Amino acid sequence: MRKLIAITLVLIIIGVASISLAQESLKPRIKTLVVLGRGIVTSSDPANFKMLKVGIAKVIVSLGGNETELAAGILHLDSDGYRLRNIQTTNDTASADIYLNDTMIGTLSISSTLKGDHLIWFGTIKINDQNWNAYILESERKAKPEEAAEKIEDLCESSPERCKDIARGIGNRFCEKVEDRSCREKIREYCNENPTDERCKSVFRLFCKDNLEDERCRKELKEFCVDNSTDERCVRFCIKYPKVCRSATTTTTTETEEEETTTTTTQTTTTTTETTTTTTNTTNTQTTTTTGSENRTGNNTGQG
Repeated sequence: MRKLIAITLVLIIIGVASISLAQESLKPRIKTLVVLGRGIVTSSDPANFKMLKVGIAKVIVSLGGNETELAAGILHLDSDGYRLRNIQTTNDTASADIYLNDTMIGTLSISSTLKGDHLIWFGTIKINDQNWNAYILESERKAKPEEAAEKIEDLCESSPERCKDIARGIGNRFCEKVEDRSCREKIREYCNENPTDERCKSVFRLFCKDNLEDERCRKELKEFCVDNSTDERCVRFCIKYPKVCRSATTTTTTETEEEETTTTTTQTTTTTTETTTTTTNTTNTQTTTTTGSENRTGNNTGQG
């Protein structure tokens, strides 16, 4: 079963919705995409490094009419592939045992941090008694329309009143009672077909504010909160990733300072122009006075 889940995770990552294995329909869906990215592992020798790819997710699988939730993961070092088991995750950390076939050969332990505006997972990987330092750049995978629509439906089911306030425009088109399953299904259908509708995006962000463990939510809120840091959906995100939200404030402050500097420069230029005009007027006055004196002198000579 876990082998099927690992294969399923690979297929989900590349966009396959469902597969048929052993004449059974395995219909997986991602509940939480915890880690997805690529990077490198390094040893104490700078010349000794490998390319790294990691994917960790909580997956819900429908098999034979029953739903099962499992954590699944894959890891690639260069061309060698491994499966991850016994996965433990939080908003900031992930750990797992590394398996080759059915044999445990190592461990993974990583934490997340923000460098600039990029989320980096860093930590250690131990395989066959060799220790590596791991650095993974998060891929920032966005939610697919059907995934976002599913989360919107989940939110409407768990918090119908909260969903009703934000999704009223969507619901009124098809139904009035968000508490009804048929209404939520119509909302899901609408948002799947209209992923750019601001009402759908607003509800998805409301779901995301309490699900920062999900990479798709981090991506959505990162794009939204950089320009809307005071929005209530951004409070937790901005506390967790203050540098992302602070960058918008810094940019605004810099632009304001540049505008003030430009205004000051313009005022200085105006003052200089006024000074030049005054000097010119003074020169003209002196010229007139001199000319008058010459005329009087000429008249006196003529009289003599």
